[in-house]
Parts: sequence; C-alpha cells; structure tokens
Amino acid sequence: SAFYSGAFGPQYGNALSGIFDMKLRKGNDENQEYSFSVGALGIEASAEGPFKKNNGSSYLVNYRYSTLGLLDEIGAVDFGGVPEYQDVSYKVFLPTEKTGVFSFFGLGGLSEINYTTTDEENEDILLDEGTQKSKIGVSGVNHFFQLTDKSYLKSNITQSFNSTNIREDQPFESEPLKEFYNADLENLTTRFSTTFHQKINSKHKIQL
Repeated sequence: SAFYSGAFGPQYGNALSGIFDMKLRKGNDENQEYSFSVGALGIEASAEGPFKKNNGSSYLVNYRYSTLGLLDEIGAVDFGGVPEYQDVSYKVFLPTEKTGVFSFFGLGGLSEINYTTTDEENEDILLDEGTQKSKIGVSGVNHFFQLTDKSYLKSNITQSFNSTNIREDQPFESEPLKEFYNADLENLTTRFSTTFHQKINSKHKIQL
C-alpha cells in the first residue's frame, strides 16, 4: 500500500485531497496454505494456493470478524459502543500464453456500532441512543499485456460501492424514544482505464 498527498497521476481520476493505493498480493502458486489467528481486534482466516501447478495461476482469500462483536454477543463485555465488523478480500491471478495476465480481485466489508448516552448523575435517565452502519465493496479486473520487450498495456475496470447510515433516537414528551436524526449516504462508481507504457532507457519512459 502507498499514500499520496499530492501530484496525482491521471490513473487516479479526480482525486483532490489524498489517495490510499492498496494492492493485493497474489497467492502462493506452488503450494496450498491455510492460516487462522485470533487477536484482540479480530478473528482471521485465510487460504491460498495454485489452481494448477506449474502454470503460475493462484488464488488468495481472507476473512475477518470482530472479536469484540463476538464477546458482546455472548455477554462477555458490557459497555456501550461496541464496534462490530466483518470483511472479506480475494484475488485470483490467471496468466495466459497469448492474451496476457488477468487478475480478478475484490474487497467487501460491513461495520456497525450502537451507542447510548445517559445522564451523568443518573444513569437511569436515557438522553439518546443511536447506531451507525457502514458498507463498502470493490470488485474489478486487471489485465496486463506485453507488447514488446520495452512496452506493455495495462488495463483495469472496477466497480465500487459504499454507504453509511446514521440514526439517532431521543425521548420525546410521553414517548420513550422517537427518531431524531436519520441520514443515508450511498455512492456507486464504475471506472475503466487503459495505460500504455514505453521504456526508452533506464531513466526515461513514456506513459499514455
């Protein structure tokens, strides 16, 4: 991954403030591997390996789930604002002999946090309660095609989605709780780009 704060290339579209450029590595193309880990923030499982040995193809998939979310469900933690999340990512790497190298990738995640606010002097008096939910999803295809020893084409098409919902309820007259604030934000974006690269020498290259 890399973070850029300025001087963006044209491949990053109409970015104005900053760019977090994240790339998924390809999976092990020789042996099957599996892993499972438990930490303070999440439970994680992953798998990777070749589709067929000796041809360079591979897959990689990873899944995480919030540890605090699990503890909250079984009643092991007792405080407001427990973050719950889960996410999955994958990459499929498929080289071909004549049509180049294809990479299929994706990332998706869900998160939710619920909170309550009570009076500082009397915790039985509820001031408000709310929830914030977020979703994100990205999927796409990369294609790399070698034209000559010093030139190649790199193309990609992606579709991304993200949404956020914030809701807050407050007591109102005789009603224990009534909706006070509710906001939704959704964004769906599709992008396609093709870049031509030509190496002139060790210090100069052309990118179109």
